[in-house]
Amino acid sequence: VTLHCCSVYDPKLREIVGSDFDCVYLSGSFNLMPDPTAALKLAAQLLKKDNGCIYITQTFQRQAPPLLALIKPALKYLTTIDFGALVYECEVVHMIEAAGMTVLESTTIPGSIDNRWQVATLIKLQPNKLE
Repeated sequence: VTLHCCSVYDPKLREIVGSDFDCVYLSGSFNLMPDPTAALKLAAQLLKKDNGCIYITQTFQRQAPPLLALIKPALKYLTTIDFGALVYECEVVHMIEAAGMTVLESTTIPGSIDNRWQVATLIKLQPNKLE
């Protein structure tokens, strides 16, 4: 296992880390990315051509209390933590489709949050094959 901690948006990313990975793992970062769809497309370029996959673990919103969409991003000004924007379950499906990916697995993470407001999810993706 080789771990790399760098931005998926770095134009030299493939130079730095290569492009022969079995998988790419995005952990709790979807709500912090300026363009998650582009990030998925860039991550796909790092995978082995025949069988690479992308894993995402993230807590997604099912619904939000009033004003949470405004409050959550502003918290970074009150704390040292950037909590990012709200990302809804239904939005993720569209981002994945727009990135040209197929969902191989999508499951609630056992023992983690799962209520009417939000759900912690593990998603396994594979880039669609070009014909």
